Amino acid sequence: CINEEGFREFLKTYLEVDFPSDLCRRLFRSFQNSEPTQEDSTKEVFLKDVSCYFSLLEDGQPRDKLEFAFRLYDRDGNGVLDSSEVDRIIAQMMHAAEYLDWDVSELKPVSPRMPCFNM
Repeated sequence: CINEEGFREFLKTYLEVDFPSDLCRRLFRSFQNSEPTQEDSTKEVFLKDVSCYFSLLEDGQPRDKLEFAFRLYDRDGNGVLDSSEVDRIIAQMMHAAEYLDWDVSELKPVSPRMPCFNM
């Protein structure tokens, strides 16, 4: 996990650009799994989620991107995304969609029925 300052450093290092503080704060909040509060600086986000999203934005083959994301979320390294690992991916995607004010009402009933995946 990284805090907002670590997130800012990650962006600066990874993207080689010094982003304005307000933009960094808003991006950081989009990765948080709870409502923003006055104590946002003490909150943390998973570097795994941030890395996965940025890797998907880069050039490259879709299969390579999918394999990278799979390996990031396969916590136990057994080559299978079990239900808790899939739930983690879905929860983060739904949180990001809700942050962007997208309608996720159709996704919520589907997420508990998601299967496990093998690589």
